[in-house]
Amino acid sequence: MGSYLLQIVVFAIVIHTAITDYRHRIIANKTIVIVFFIALIRFFLGQSYWHSAVLLLSVVVVYSLLYTLKIFGAGDLKYFFVMALYFGEKKFFNFLISVFLLGGLWAVIYAVIERYSQVQQALPGMPYGVAISAATLLGMLLMPESLLLSTFLRMI
Repeated sequence: MGSYLLQIVVFAIVIHTAITDYRHRIIANKTIVIVFFIALIRFFLGQSYWHSAVLLLSVVVVYSLLYTLKIFGAGDLKYFFVMALYFGEKKFFNFLISVFLLGGLWAVIYAVIERYSQVQQALPGMPYGVAISAATLLGMLLMPESLLLSTFLRMI
C-alpha cells in the first residue's frame, strides 16, 4: 500500500514538473526535496539499493560539466539526480538510456514546435525536464512493483 502511495505521489510530481518546466523553464527545489525523501523512503523499505555511490557521483560530475557548459540547467541536473536515486542502482542504466533517447526525441519535437509555432517563445532553452519526466514515467511503468503496470495487467 505504501509503495503504491509513493508511486502516485511521484507520478503527480513528474507530471507537474514536466508542465512547469515546459511553461516556465523552472524545476522547483521543493520538487527535488520531495523526490529525494521519497527515494530515501524507498531505500529504507528495501525497494532501492545504492551500492554504487561512485556511479551516482559520476552522474553528478557529468551533469555538472553539462551545466557548466550551459547545456543543462541546474534544475535539470538536480531533477535527474533525484530521479536516478529514486530508481536506484539496478535500474539506473535503463533510466539513463531512456533519458538520452527520449531527450533526443523531445529535442526533435521541440525544434519542430519552435519552428512552426505561430507564437514566439519568450523563454530561452529547451525544457529538458520534460524528457526526464517521460523517462521517469516509462521507468515507473516498467517497474515490477508498478501500480501502472499491475492496473494495466488486471484490465487485460
